[in-house]
Amino acid sequence: MSYDLKLGKAAAVAFLALAMAGCGGGGGTTMPPDTGPTAEEQLATLQAQVTALREQLGITDAGDIGTSIADLQAELKRLQDEAQARMDAEQAATEKAMAEDARKLALRLDASPLSFFNAGESLSATAMYGKPTTVTVTGVGGGNPNFKAENSKLLGMLNGWSGTELMSTSADGSVTDVLHMYTDIEPDETVPFAEWAGPASDVTWANGAVTVAAGNSALIMATPFATGSGSKTHELNVNTDADAANEVFQTAGTFGGASGTYTCTGDGTQTCTSAVASSDGGVLLAGAGATWTFTPDTGATAKVADSSYGYFGWWLRKTGDEYTRLTVLTAQGVTAAVTAVAGTATYTGLASGLYSIYDSGPKGGRFTAEVEFKADFGSAADAGTISGMISNFSDSAGTDPASMDTWEVTLPETPMAGLGGRFGTPTSGATAAQRPVWTIDGEAGTPASSTAQYYGYHYTPDDGGTPEAATGAFSAEYGVVGNMTGGFGVSHSGP
Repeated sequence: MSYDLKLGKAAAVAFLALAMAGCGGGGGTTMPPDTGPTAEEQLATLQAQVTALREQLGITDAGDIGTSIADLQAELKRLQDEAQARMDAEQAATEKAMAEDARKLALRLDASPLSFFNAGESLSATAMYGKPTTVTVTGVGGGNPNFKAENSKLLGMLNGWSGTELMSTSADGSVTDVLHMYTDIEPDETVPFAEWAGPASDVTWANGAVTVAAGNSALIMATPFATGSGSKTHELNVNTDADAANEVFQTAGTFGGASGTYTCTGDGTQTCTSAVASSDGGVLLAGAGATWTFTPDTGATAKVADSSYGYFGWWLRKTGDEYTRLTVLTAQGVTAAVTAVAGTATYTGLASGLYSIYDSGPKGGRFTAEVEFKADFGSAADAGTISGMISNFSDSAGTDPASMDTWEVTLPETPMAGLGGRFGTPTSGATAAQRPVWTIDGEAGTPASSTAQYYGYHYTPDDGGTPEAATGAFSAEYGVVGNMTGGFGVSHSGP
C-alpha cells in the first residue's frame, strides 16, 4: 500500500467512527463526531509550513524529505531550530553594534565640554511659527553642513517648545550631520494695520496709505496681478474728475494680509504693471510714470511675527564610523539682568540631548525630558540663586534603555550672576557641590570628572523686570559608565 502505518490507523479510526454513528438506535439521524483534520490535511499543512520555512531560510534543495507526518514534523523542528539560531545571531550582532556605537558616543560626550561655536564659526536660525526652523552654519572645520529644507522635519511641540530635526550628508556620504533645534516662537500677533506699518516693518506709511516699494513684493496680493511668470499691464479704470478719461488703476487686494485698495496714480498717461517677483512668489508693482499705493480698509489688521524667541538644541557630526563633533546650541533674545529683581519665580520647559550608558547592555541615543527651575532673585544687593530638576525622560529614537523612566538630573543651587542674566555653573568652573547629579532608579551616580555642569541665560524681561524665559546647556555623568549632554529651554510659569 502507498500509505504508511500511521496513515492506515488514522483512516481506520475515522471509518469505524462513521460506522458506529450510522448504527445508532432511536430511528433518528446522528451526526458523526468531529475527528479533526484528516491525515491528508495534516500532511498538507505540514508541507506548507516546511516550504515556507525553507523559503525564509533560503534553502533551495527540493530533495525528498519524506511523506509521513513524523518525517515532516522532524523536518519542521529542524528548520525552526535553524531559524531561531539565525535570529539569535542577528540579535547578538545588533546588540554588539549598538554597544560599540554607545561606546563611541560616550567618548564624544565625555570629550566635549558645553560650548557654542569656535572662533570664526557661526550659526543663524530663523523660525516661523508652525514651520521647520531654517539653519545656516558657516566656518566649520572639516566642511560646513548643508541643512536643506527638504531634509528637515518637525518634531512637534513639547512643553511650549517646537522642534525641528535637520540633517546633512556630504557628497561622498562620509560625513553626516544631525541637528535638533527647539524654539519657543509664538503665533503671529494680530494688530491694527497702522500699528504694524512703519519703519519696523520696512513699509513707507503716511497719511493713511502705504507707498508700495520693490521690497514689499512678498506682502502684495490681488486677483488681477500677474501670477505664474511674466508681467501684466493694467488699463486705467477709474475716472477721478468730470472728464471722460480714466486717470488711475484701482483694484481690491491685500497687503501683509490686510484688506484694502491698490491704486496706481500718475499724470493719466502712466503705465501700470505687475510682475511675478521670483520663483518664491510675491509681486512687483511698477510702470513708467506710475506710483503705487495701498489704502487699508477701515479696521484692517496685520500679522506681526514673534521676533523675540529663543532656541536651544544640539548638533552631532559623524565622520565614517566615529563621532567627531558635538556642539550644544543655545541663544536668546534680549538678556535680562536680574540684579534689580527681587522675589521668586518658577520656570518650566524642555530639555533635549544625547546619552550613553555603557556598563551592561550598553545603549546610547537621544532623549527629551521636562525641566523645572526655581529662582530666588534675592535683593538689589544680591543676585540670588537658582536650582533645578530634569525628569520624565523619554527616548524619541526608540532605543529606550531599562529604567529611563526613573532617571532624574538634579541641578544644584548655584548663584546667579545678575548682569547679563547668566546663571548656573560659574565661568571659573563647577565645584563638586555644583555639579549635576544623575539618579537612576533612586540611586545617585557621582560625577566622575569636573566637566559635569550647567548654565543658562535669562532673557525677555517683562514690565517688572522678571525674565520671561531662559535657555542653557548641561552635562551629567553617572559614575564612569554614563554620560549625558543637552540643552534646555524654559518659560516663566509661576512664582
